[in-house]
Amino acid sequence: MTVVMAILGLGIFAVPASILSSGYTQELASQRQQLMNRLNNMLSDGILSDEENVEIKFLAKQLNISDQQLDILIESAKQEYTDKASRDYFMPKEFLEQHPEIAVAQFHILSQQINRLASLSNQAVVTQLIAKSSDITETEKKIWQQFTSLNVGPEVEPPKKGRGKKSAA
Repeated sequence: MTVVMAILGLGIFAVPASILSSGYTQELASQRQQLMNRLNNMLSDGILSDEENVEIKFLAKQLNISDQQLDILIESAKQEYTDKASRDYFMPKEFLEQHPEIAVAQFHILSQQINRLASLSNQAVVTQLIAKSSDITETEKKIWQQFTSLNVGPEVEPPKKGRGKKSAA
């Protein structure tokens, strides 16, 4: 009889409680994801304005998210935005204005790419195609001319240490 009561107790109390608990947990996860989506939308320009900050704090309070947890979520969203912006081929002007160090790094990368193109062995063919292209602006053509006029040679890797012959002392 005890076994029957135990099984009956599980059926009446434990199973419905676990179903309710699972549903509650899923709903909380869904609401937190909605908060993160909203936060990511707010950070689409790289800045969390005062109004947006008030709104996100209100939403966090409704979800019983502490200020510390919210700060972690905001930092995570900002880092995600920065990572995404650094991977994008064209970064938003507003982002580059907010992060001049990334603008400098981007300039360095682009200069290296143009330099590599200018050092191609078929540079004359590339120069002709650039001159004929209607998609390339006059400014871009002048930039190409500047790079090619530098007489850039093929990139040479620095010698590796420890590969040469030892000199006799």
